Amino acid sequence: MILNSFEFTEEIIQVEPEETAKSVSNEVTFEEDTSDTNLIRSTLLSLCEKVSSRLRSAGLKGKTITMKIRLEGFETHTHAATLDMSTNFADMIYREIKKLYSGFKTRGRKVRLIGVKVSNLSPSDLRESLFTDEADKKREVVHRAVEEIKERFGYGAIYRAGSRAKR
Repeated sequence: MILNSFEFTEEIIQVEPEETAKSVSNEVTFEEDTSDTNLIRSTLLSLCEKVSSRLRSAGLKGKTITMKIRLEGFETHTHAATLDMSTNFADMIYREIKKLYSGFKTRGRKVRLIGVKVSNLSPSDLRESLFTDEADKKREVVHRAVEEIKERFGYGAIYRAGSRAKR
C-alpha cells in the first residue's frame, strides 16, 4: 500500500485574514415610505458625506459609485457608475448619485430605503495621473477642514446646504 511510505505530520497554522475593505457604504430606511424627492435627495447627500468621511478615515478612495433604492413592497434596485478617476470627495460622489437617482423611475411607488456605496477601492495616496489637478487640491483642503470641525465639534456642527445631517 502506497500510504505506508508517507509520513504524516499535523501542523496547526493560524491564519489571520487580512481585512481589506471591498466597499464602503451607508443606507437609510425611512420611518414611512416616501415620494418626497427633496427628502430623498437631502438624505442621499447626507449618505454621500458619511461614505466620504469613512473612506477618508480609512485612507481609501473608489471608482464605482452605487445607489441602492428599495421601493414599497421591498422591490430593490441598484444602479452604478464607474468614474475615470477614483475619489473620496463627497461632492464628486454626490454628483454621480444625483445622476443615478435622476435616471431612476419609481413609477409612482414610494421609496422605503436608499443607500450609497463606493467600491473598486484603492489607497487614497495612489496617484492615478501624472498631472495634479488644482481643483482636487482645493477640495482636499476643504474636506480636511470640514472633517476637523466635525471631529472637534460633532457631526452636525457643519454640513452642506440641502443635507439632512443636522436634522
